[in-house]
Amino acid sequence: MRHKGKSWWIAGDFNCIISPLDVENGHGFNQKKCTQLSDLVKIRNLSDLFRFMHPNTQEFTFYRANVAASRLDRVYVSENLLVNVSPICHVGTLSDHMGVLVKFFLDESAYISTVPDVRPEYSFWKLNTSILSDENFLPYFSELWSILLENKNNFDEVDIWWEQEVKPSAKAFCMDFSRERAKRGLIQKKFWFAYLKVAIQSKNWQEIAKVKGILNDMLQEDLYGYVIRSRFQNNAAEESASLFHANRENNNGGRNNLQTLKINGNVCKDSEAIEEEALSYFTALFNGFHDNQMQNTGSSFKPDNSHLSFFFNRLSALSNEERNGLTEPMTLEELEFVVKDCKKNRSPGLDGLSYEFYQATFQLIKDELLQVLQSQLIKKEIIQSNRKGVTRLCPKVKGIPSVEELRPITLLNSDYKILSKWLVMRMRPVLSIVIKSGQLCTVEKRNIMFFQH
Repeated sequence: MRHKGKSWWIAGDFNCIISPLDVENGHGFNQKKCTQLSDLVKIRNLSDLFRFMHPNTQEFTFYRANVAASRLDRVYVSENLLVNVSPICHVGTLSDHMGVLVKFFLDESAYISTVPDVRPEYSFWKLNTSILSDENFLPYFSELWSILLENKNNFDEVDIWWEQEVKPSAKAFCMDFSRERAKRGLIQKKFWFAYLKVAIQSKNWQEIAKVKGILNDMLQEDLYGYVIRSRFQNNAAEESASLFHANRENNNGGRNNLQTLKINGNVCKDSEAIEEEALSYFTALFNGFHDNQMQNTGSSFKPDNSHLSFFFNRLSALSNEERNGLTEPMTLEELEFVVKDCKKNRSPGLDGLSYEFYQATFQLIKDELLQVLQSQLIKKEIIQSNRKGVTRLCPKVKGIPSVEELRPITLLNSDYKILSKWLVMRMRPVLSIVIKSGQLCTVEKRNIMFFQH
């Protein structure tokens, strides 16, 4: 980065040295010395930060077996900036180079930066599913569940207890557990990185390999979120997080971040105008205000039932046994099958509790969850939290879309989707009996291209 005046700071792996102190026992100094870098430092009046703070200390950043250690990684700054830096130190990394840790205290307005401004986005909490594999998660959640069960009698109905007590408490528990787990992980990583530095400096190559393996596993676990959020499903379980996944996540986020929109044929970047256009269009769409020309009529759609007899003609009727089978109470076996069958790595609704949460805690909560879902079926009314979702508008075309070219995707709570999956499972066996068209919803091996004669 360059100061708007004449001050500079430069950092990196220079792959050369300019002082005999920067190579072990002075081995190969003449071969590693770089006169051009030495001239640049003199011309620009730059100071080597580590050497400035530790004039006679011999410490290295590059270690490799059978090679003299060297201090190849350095930070140079203009002398007038020396008062703006904290003590510099070297830290262990997973490569054969040590990291250089230094903090700069700079007046941002005085520096030229190429980093673009990032607009804040609305975000919603989502469970970090990695906490579910923590050995402490279920024991601690079991303690919470015991307390929740004791409070169950304070509510008139089980679904109200679930809505007002269980889900908020489960969410708060998972958030707290995630924070504490992250703190523990940070402490562990600091310890292993400190130990790695000692092992590197003592050139204990076997111990270095062991510690790097431990740290690599810890860091890959932290970074696996990139794999999930990249939505690259090929061998996702075996993938290691990489720049590929980070770029995919960034591209996905950028594609769905509605910063420009075509309005009346013109490209608009005004966020308020974009918001007004999207709200107006999708409010009308979701409320059924549009006619067949997609014009907002201002009034809800009214169905024309005059042709129902044509559609119902020759439809088969269910037997009494089949009809009664649809309305029988949900069984625990059915619920367990549905929960286990839920796909992983799916986005939850506003409560942030994913399918994986219900799968991990199922043996604890199964009886109450069954009661909650059955209660809603009996009352024919779902709980308030499951009547809300968050809708994201994803472009269906490349380039800048118009509002008609946005695809709304609404994220709904997982317990609501578990209930809907159970309903589908109940209806699937009888669909092929009732519906005789070529397109049979959820019936395997049937699609719109299949015609039944």
